[in-house]
Amino acid sequence: MTLNVILSPMKSAPNAKRSKLLYAGLALLILTAAAGVPLALKWKEGNDRAACIMNQRNVQQAYRAYSCVNGTIGEPVDKSEIIGKYLNEPHCPSGGTYLWCSKMPPLGTLAAPCSDPKHALPPEVIKDW
Repeated sequence: MTLNVILSPMKSAPNAKRSKLLYAGLALLILTAAAGVPLALKWKEGNDRAACIMNQRNVQQAYRAYSCVNGTIGEPVDKSEIIGKYLNEPHCPSGGTYLWCSKMPPLGTLAAPCSDPKHALPPEVIKDW
């Protein structure tokens, strides 16, 4: 009987340490998840913007390819002449819409800018497009 009384505190001490360690680990996991969610959302926003810019660039290249074969700057262009022949219709990953030009755009003007203001490009970036 004396042996059980002596060992009893020894058995509970490791369990108490284990519980504290478990709570500390759980708290760390919760803090990591709480910090990770905003970072993941920020990453997705940047990734969507990059994909949209690539779509705008691809549309621009398709318009330029069409103009090399069929026309010059300022001439009317039907969107159906571009879609399916030079590229598939792009979609903004953030839900924006592309505003297609009805005429061949001059250099420095986007052929299909996105309606999402976060996806706008500064003029110095597109001056040679």
